[in-house]
Amino acid sequence: MSNATLERPSLQRGPIRYRNHFRWRVMPPDGASEHGLFDRSFENKTKAVAYQKQVKARFPDEPCCLIDMGRWHDSFGRIIR
Repeated sequence: MSNATLERPSLQRGPIRYRNHFRWRVMPPDGASEHGLFDRSFENKTKAVAYQKQVKARFPDEPCCLIDMGRWHDSFGRIIR
């Protein structure tokens, strides 16, 4: 029998998917989930602002914040570089 050694291929990173997802996060006030308004993340600011306006129309006196995460996140919420 010969002593053949197997060469392992070098590790390569897969393609980054969902690069634009989860940058803009809208956090509605407490109790909004009972009305069908949940914390959501959006890939662009215009969609996030439109959702924030829906929340503010339903809860005009409650705090609702739009957060720019400032970084890109993947589909699991992990920071991508």
